[in-house]
Amino acid sequence: MNKEKIYNIIAEFIPKAKHLARFTPDWTDEDRVTILWVWAVENYDRYDSTKGNLTQWLKGCSRRIIDVYRKEKGSMREQSYPEIYDDNGELIDFAQTIPDYHNIHPRYDERVWALVQEALENLPPDSRWILEAVAKRDSYKESKGAEDALAFSLGITKNVMRHRRMRAKEFIREYVERFKNGS
Repeated sequence: MNKEKIYNIIAEFIPKAKHLARFTPDWTDEDRVTILWVWAVENYDRYDSTKGNLTQWLKGCSRRIIDVYRKEKGSMREQSYPEIYDDNGELIDFAQTIPDYHNIHPRYDERVWALVQEALENLPPDSRWILEAVAKRDSYKESKGAEDALAFSLGITKNVMRHRRMRAKEFIREYVERFKNGS
């Protein structure tokens, strides 16, 4: 392994790699060269000359610069907020003005819940089965293939299932709104 040769190759192509500069704006080309050189020297045993020459390997590995940048700057960067002032000129803690949407839940309303149950009873059976199947499957949202599996178990295509589910939700929403507004 010729460390000087590796450094020269990296130093030659890094200034031309504009995408690296876009993703690592706080660093200079010299920083990028150093990061990749250190990584390449430490991982030189991964280089396989049968798959390409050294320059190709180094260019392919240049995304490591972005990985290191994100690790150092991205996840460890402290969140900064703009300075805002009230009518009296007092500084307001901006972070305290952001609502915590995770803790905001709609108030439970028995009348609305009764309307939802009534709407479910008036749904066409196939649409109701789809909503019930989605509600019963805990893994539905967590698995990439869950939607396909659910459609298969119901004997319909995924697109048909999505369409019926959407129609069922719209029906319930309209049903509740119609009766809530006294129509």
